[in-house]
Amino acid sequence: MYLNVTEKQETLFSLYPNPANDTVIITTKTSMTEQLEINIYSMQGTQLQSQSGFVDESINIDVSTFATGVYFVSIKNDNGSVETHKMIIE
Repeated sequence: MYLNVTEKQETLFSLYPNPANDTVIITTKTSMTEQLEINIYSMQGTQLQSQSGFVDESINIDVSTFATGVYFVSIKNDNGSVETHKMIIE
Protein backbone atom coordinates (compact mmCIF):
# COMPACT_ATOMS: atom_id res chain seq x y z
CA MET A 1 0.00 0.00 0.00
CA TYR A 2 1.28 3.45 -0.91
CA LEU A 3 0.33 6.63 0.86
CA ASN A 4 0.20 9.92 -0.94
CA VAL A 5 2.53 12.15 1.01
CA THR A 6 3.08 15.76 0.07
CA GLU A 7 5.67 18.07 1.49
CA LYS A 8 4.33 20.97 3.49
CA GLN A 9 5.70 24.20 2.10
CA GLU A 10 6.62 27.04 4.37
CA THR A 11 3.84 29.60 4.57
CA LEU A 12 4.29 33.20 3.47
CA PHE A 13 2.19 34.63 6.28
CA SER A 14 -0.12 34.05 9.19
CA LEU A 15 -2.96 36.19 10.47
CA TYR A 16 -4.50 36.66 13.89
CA PRO A 17 -6.81 36.97 15.67
CA ASN A 18 -9.05 34.86 13.53
CA PRO A 19 -11.99 35.37 14.02
CA ALA A 20 -11.45 39.12 14.35
CA ASN A 21 -13.51 42.21 15.15
CA ASP A 22 -11.54 45.39 14.53
CA THR A 23 -7.96 44.62 13.53
CA VAL A 24 -6.15 41.71 11.94
CA ILE A 25 -2.40 41.39 12.31
CA ILE A 26 -0.55 39.78 9.43
CA THR A 27 2.90 38.42 10.22
CA THR A 28 5.11 37.66 7.25
CA LYS A 29 7.99 35.31 6.71
CA THR A 30 9.74 37.68 4.30
CA SER A 31 12.55 40.16 4.55
CA MET A 32 12.37 43.92 4.10
CA THR A 33 13.95 43.51 0.65
CA GLU A 34 10.91 41.66 -0.66
CA GLN A 35 7.84 43.53 -1.83
CA LEU A 36 4.44 42.05 -1.04
CA GLU A 37 1.00 42.60 -2.52
CA ILE A 38 -1.81 42.09 0.01
CA ASN A 39 -5.41 41.74 -1.18
CA ILE A 40 -8.62 41.09 0.74
CA TYR A 41 -11.58 39.55 -1.10
CA SER A 42 -15.21 38.89 -0.22
CA MET A 43 -16.74 35.43 -0.60
CA GLN A 44 -18.07 36.59 -3.98
CA GLY A 45 -14.52 37.39 -5.17
CA THR A 46 -14.85 41.17 -4.97
CA GLN A 47 -11.57 42.84 -4.07
CA LEU A 48 -12.23 44.97 -0.97
CA GLN A 49 -8.77 46.17 -0.06
CA SER A 50 -5.36 46.16 -1.69
CA GLN A 51 -1.96 47.38 -0.65
CA SER A 52 1.58 46.69 -1.67
CA GLY A 53 5.03 47.58 -0.53
CA PHE A 54 7.83 46.45 1.67
CA VAL A 55 6.45 44.95 4.85
CA ASP A 56 8.36 44.58 8.08
CA GLU A 57 7.58 41.50 10.15
CA SER A 58 3.93 42.46 10.70
CA ILE A 59 1.21 44.76 9.47
CA ASN A 60 -2.10 45.76 11.07
CA ILE A 61 -5.19 45.74 8.86
CA ASP A 62 -8.29 47.66 9.98
CA VAL A 63 -11.34 45.46 9.41
CA SER A 64 -13.73 47.40 11.66
CA THR A 65 -15.87 48.44 8.68
CA PHE A 66 -16.18 44.89 7.32
CA ALA A 67 -19.53 43.17 7.76
CA THR A 68 -19.67 39.92 9.70
CA GLY A 69 -18.66 37.07 7.42
CA VAL A 70 -15.89 35.17 5.72
CA TYR A 71 -13.19 36.85 3.64
CA PHE A 72 -9.98 35.79 1.94
CA VAL A 73 -6.57 37.40 2.46
CA SER A 74 -4.14 36.80 -0.38
CA ILE A 75 -0.46 37.70 -0.42
CA LYS A 76 1.81 37.62 -3.45
CA ASN A 77 5.58 37.98 -3.12
CA ASP A 78 8.32 39.04 -5.54
CA ASN A 79 8.80 35.44 -6.69
CA GLY A 80 5.18 35.26 -7.83
CA SER A 81 4.16 32.89 -5.04
CA VAL A 82 0.59 33.46 -3.90
CA GLU A 83 -0.91 32.24 -0.65
CA THR A 84 -4.49 32.73 0.52
CA HIS A 85 -5.95 32.34 3.99
CA LYS A 86 -9.55 32.47 5.17
CA MET A 87 -10.39 35.34 7.56
CA ILE A 88 -13.55 35.43 9.68
CA ILE A 89 -15.03 38.72 10.89
CA GLU A 90 -17.42 38.59 13.85
